[in-house]
Amino acid sequence: AEEKEKDISEPEGFERFFAGIFKSIGASPEDMGMARFDRSKFPEQYPATLDEFADLLETDDDWEKQAIRPMLHSTSLQARPIQLVYDGDYNGWTPEAFHAAVDKKGPGVVIGKTA
Repeated sequence: AEEKEKDISEPEGFERFFAGIFKSIGASPEDMGMARFDRSKFPEQYPATLDEFADLLETDDDWEKQAIRPMLHSTSLQARPIQLVYDGDYNGWTPEAFHAAVDKKGPGVVIGKTA
Protein backbone atom coordinates (compact mmCIF):
# COMPACT_ATOMS: atom_id res chain seq x y z
CA ALA A 1 0.00 0.00 0.00
CA GLU A 2 1.29 3.42 -0.93
CA GLU A 3 1.55 5.92 1.94
CA LYS A 4 -0.25 9.20 1.45
CA GLU A 5 1.87 12.29 2.19
CA LYS A 6 0.58 14.23 5.20
CA ASP A 7 -1.02 17.61 4.43
CA ILE A 8 0.67 19.99 6.88
CA SER A 9 -1.48 22.95 5.82
CA GLU A 10 -4.47 21.64 7.77
CA PRO A 11 -4.51 22.04 11.56
CA GLU A 12 -4.71 18.91 13.67
CA GLY A 13 -5.12 18.02 17.33
CA PHE A 14 -5.20 21.02 19.64
CA GLU A 15 -4.57 23.34 16.67
CA ARG A 16 -7.85 22.17 15.11
CA PHE A 17 -9.62 22.84 18.42
CA PHE A 18 -8.30 26.41 18.63
CA ALA A 19 -8.90 27.02 14.92
CA GLY A 20 -12.56 26.13 15.51
CA ILE A 21 -12.81 28.59 18.40
CA PHE A 22 -11.21 31.39 16.38
CA LYS A 23 -13.40 30.62 13.37
CA SER A 24 -16.49 30.97 15.55
CA ILE A 25 -15.46 34.56 16.42
CA GLY A 26 -14.42 35.41 12.87
CA ALA A 27 -10.65 35.23 13.36
CA SER A 28 -7.88 32.85 12.42
CA PRO A 29 -5.23 31.48 14.80
CA GLU A 30 -2.71 33.69 12.96
CA ASP A 31 -4.89 36.76 13.64
CA MET A 32 -4.74 35.87 17.33
CA GLY A 33 -0.94 35.49 17.37
CA MET A 34 -0.92 31.70 17.22
CA ALA A 35 0.87 30.99 13.94
CA ARG A 36 1.73 27.36 13.26
CA PHE A 37 4.87 26.01 14.81
CA ASP A 38 7.10 24.83 12.00
CA ARG A 39 10.77 24.19 11.25
CA SER A 40 11.37 27.78 10.09
CA LYS A 41 10.05 29.28 13.35
CA PHE A 42 11.44 26.73 15.83
CA PRO A 43 14.27 24.79 14.16
CA GLU A 44 15.60 23.40 17.45
CA GLN A 45 12.37 21.43 17.91
CA TYR A 46 13.30 19.22 14.94
CA PRO A 47 16.08 16.65 14.48
CA ALA A 48 19.49 17.98 13.49
CA THR A 49 20.42 17.78 9.85
CA LEU A 50 23.27 15.42 9.05
CA ASP A 51 23.68 16.30 5.39
CA GLU A 52 23.38 20.11 5.35
CA PHE A 53 25.98 22.55 6.63
CA ALA A 54 25.85 26.26 7.41
CA ASP A 55 28.04 28.67 5.47
CA LEU A 56 30.67 30.66 7.36
CA LEU A 57 29.85 34.24 8.33
CA GLU A 58 32.20 37.21 8.08
CA THR A 59 32.36 37.21 11.89
CA ASP A 60 33.71 33.64 11.93
CA ASP A 61 37.24 34.97 12.19
CA ASP A 62 39.01 32.20 14.11
CA TRP A 63 39.38 28.46 13.73
CA GLU A 64 36.99 27.63 16.59
CA LYS A 65 34.10 29.56 15.02
CA GLN A 66 34.94 28.13 11.61
CA ALA A 67 34.86 24.60 13.05
CA ILE A 68 31.50 25.10 14.81
CA ARG A 69 29.56 27.11 12.20
CA PRO A 70 28.83 24.27 9.72
CA MET A 71 27.06 22.29 12.48
CA LEU A 72 24.63 25.16 13.13
CA HIS A 73 22.60 24.62 9.94
CA SER A 74 18.84 24.69 10.60
CA THR A 75 19.26 26.24 14.05
CA SER A 76 18.49 29.74 15.26
CA LEU A 77 22.27 30.29 15.43
CA GLN A 78 22.86 29.58 11.73
CA ALA A 79 22.97 33.27 10.74
CA ARG A 80 23.87 34.82 14.10
CA PRO A 81 27.37 35.78 15.21
CA ILE A 82 28.78 33.46 17.88
CA GLN A 83 31.16 34.38 20.66
CA LEU A 84 32.97 32.75 23.55
CA VAL A 85 31.14 33.71 26.75
CA TYR A 86 32.56 31.15 29.20
CA ASP A 87 35.97 29.55 29.60
CA GLY A 88 36.50 27.44 32.70
CA ASP A 89 40.19 28.33 32.88
CA TYR A 90 39.33 32.05 32.84
CA ASN A 91 35.91 32.22 34.56
CA GLY A 92 36.32 29.37 37.04
CA TRP A 93 35.09 25.81 37.21
CA THR A 94 32.01 26.28 39.40
CA PRO A 95 28.35 26.12 38.42
CA GLU A 96 27.99 29.69 39.68
CA ALA A 97 30.78 30.93 37.39
CA PHE A 98 29.29 29.08 34.43
CA HIS A 99 25.80 30.49 34.98
CA ALA A 100 27.09 34.00 35.67
CA ALA A 101 28.68 33.91 32.21
CA VAL A 102 25.94 32.21 30.15
CA ASP A 103 22.57 32.99 31.72
CA LYS A 104 20.30 35.28 29.71
CA LYS A 105 22.56 35.08 26.65
CA GLY A 106 20.10 33.09 24.52
CA PRO A 107 20.84 29.87 22.66
CA GLY A 108 24.35 28.54 22.82
CA VAL A 109 26.76 25.73 22.08
CA VAL A 110 28.73 23.97 24.79
CA ILE A 111 32.04 22.41 23.77
CA GLY A 112 33.81 20.10 26.17
CA LYS A 113 37.31 18.72 26.05
CA THR A 114 38.40 15.56 27.83
CA ALA A 115 41.86 14.84 29.10
